[in-house]
Amino acid sequence: MFKEDTKRFYRNLGMKNIEVREPPSMAEAETYWKSLWGEEAQHNERAEWIRREQRRKVSYMGWMSIEITEITLYFSKAHSWKSPGSDQIQNYWLKAFPATHRHNNKNFIEIVEELEKAPEWLTTGITYLIPKSGDSKEVRNYRHYCMLNDHVQNPNRNNS
Repeated sequence: MFKEDTKRFYRNLGMKNIEVREPPSMAEAETYWKSLWGEEAQHNERAEWIRREQRRKVSYMGWMSIEITEITLYFSKAHSWKSPGSDQIQNYWLKAFPATHRHNNKNFIEIVEELEKAPEWLTTGITYLIPKSGDSKEVRNYRHYCMLNDHVQNPNRNNS
C-alpha cells in the first residue's frame, strides 16, 4: 500500500479495523437514507442569518471562460489511480492523452453555460457505506461515501 498510495498508508496507520459480520441489506440502507434526505423539510425562512445575508452587498464575478491550460493543470493534480466513478475512467488516462483536454474543455464550458447539457452520468455517483463503529448490522453505524466520476471532483479535496 505504501508504494501504491502513500497518503492512504499514513492515514490508515492510526485507524482501527472494524469487522463487518453482517452488513445491512441494500433495501435497509435505502430506507434509512431516504428517511433522512427523501422527505421535504420545513425551514425557518425568517432566520436572522438569512436577513443578514440578504443585506450584504455581494458583487458577482462575470463569467470567465475555462482555458485548456486550466484543464491540463487540473488533470495533472488529480490522483492517477483513485477509484473511478461510474464512467470507469482512471485519471491516469486523462493525463496520458492530452489531446482529449480540448474536448473536455469544450464540454465543461457548454455545461457551465447551459446546465441542461450536462449528461446524467456526470452527476451520478456510486455510494459506498463505510462502517464507523458499533453493530455492523445497523445501517446507522455506517457513513456514506459517494464517488462521482473522479476527474470531475476537486483533485485537491481530502476525500477522507
